[in-house]
Amino acid sequence: MCSSFLMIRIAGYWKTVLIAAVILYFSLLRDPSYSLPPVRYGDKWAHLLAYAILGAIAFLDANTANKMRWGILFIAFICPMLYGGAIEIVQEYFFYPRTGSFGDWLVDCIGVAIGCGIIAAYLKIRKSKQ
Repeated sequence: MCSSFLMIRIAGYWKTVLIAAVILYFSLLRDPSYSLPPVRYGDKWAHLLAYAILGAIAFLDANTANKMRWGILFIAFICPMLYGGAIEIVQEYFFYPRTGSFGDWLVDCIGVAIGCGIIAAYLKIRKSKQ
């Protein structure tokens, strides 16, 4: 019974898990065959966009599944930041020639904050119109 309850709870976050899996896939490619656009700091923009999307989707999922504010904060804000840091550590120590970077993690955190902030503002505006 406990495992079925847990699976139902986790199933509510399928979009967040999907985005996190896509980020993990591209983060751990040993020899990325894709190339970023020739934009200054293109890798940082990619981190910002990916983690803004992750933060936004996590916020939506957490807001739908969890009515307690601390739960939304933890799932939508803290977990994606920890996830980004964990990926940077794994890149540094286990996926040569990939390297972990504090700067990348910082941009990940900023992206999460932006994504969560945009969705929080959107939900507040939508709620005030009802």
